[in-house]
Amino acid sequence: MPVDNSYMASTLAENITGCLSISKWDAINQTYYTYIVGGPPSFDFPITDGYGYFVDVDQITVKTFFGGYILNVNIPLNIGWNLIGWHHNYDTTASSLAENITGCLSVSKWDSVNQTYYT
Repeated sequence: MPVDNSYMASTLAENITGCLSISKWDAINQTYYTYIVGGPPSFDFPITDGYGYFVDVDQITVKTFFGGYILNVNIPLNIGWNLIGWHHNYDTTASSLAENITGCLSVSKWDSVNQTYYT
């Protein structure tokens, strides 16, 4: 999330046309938590500023975020896979991210068109 927000997964989903689900990666337990639109309210979770989320949609759509951009964020990275989102409005590269994360072994990006990861 590139801006300060007060979203829950359910409110974020309501604000994205065609949204089917919102998932977050739990690096400690190495598993996903998923809010499914129309599913049990107990699956809802808060959206944390500066973290990355998987958004499943059934159509091409655009979500515009308004609010103050996050200038800095500290995200605890645990052993194993972690999910972070790039929250600045300028480009970077995977190699630049990897060089700036102590102990980083690889950086992957999800390609939604081809339904695969690039590492």
